Amino acid sequence: MLPPAGYTVEATKGSTDTSNRDGFRTIDLGYALGLSVQEMSGLLLGLRYSGSLTRIRAGNAAAIIGARNSAFHSYVGYVFSSAK
Repeated sequence: MLPPAGYTVEATKGSTDTSNRDGFRTIDLGYALGLSVQEMSGLLLGLRYSGSLTRIRAGNAAAIIGARNSAFHSYVGYVFSSAK
């Protein structure tokens, strides 16, 4: 895949600078869905999915590159009893 127009890469003695923040969105609007199981005192297990409602690229590139942020999360915890 070719880089978008205006993308520059500068190499000096083996190092590469690919800093290109122009054309990318700086704010992302998204949602999260999740399920968890928790006992009163004991094990806590959960799964969560986070997705984006906006595309990563801004402007005309957004129509070509439809990439969006997304992530799956899993977690394990332990709940300590708070009985007095």
